[in-house]
Amino acid sequence: MTRSANFPEDENGEVLRRMASNGDNLEVPRNVDFEHIFASVEEALAFTAQVVNRTDTVSVNWYDERSSWNVRVTRHMIPTHDGITELELSLDQVARKHGGKADGWGCMQVDANDS
Repeated sequence: MTRSANFPEDENGEVLRRMASNGDNLEVPRNVDFEHIFASVEEALAFTAQVVNRTDTVSVNWYDERSSWNVRVTRHMIPTHDGITELELSLDQVARKHGGKADGWGCMQVDANDS
């Protein structure tokens, strides 16, 4: 994973560097989940309606820890810094229009030895 050194010095770059150093093959596509939180189910559903065509799946669930609604937007993609950052920022803009905000992203590891 020599390309890990090329990640920008930001939060997404740090996560991707950590993934690569843990043996993740970042060249393999996988589901990447983008989390968003909302105070009301109406706000969560308005956000969902606006982003459903931009992604593979969207789910809405109650998030007990934060006493809020969580919307998970999932896209099957190669976890590149540019791809993740671009989608994360565009989804956050929509979430903020509906009273919500981004709450991070994550994905399963694909071991370099398994691919």
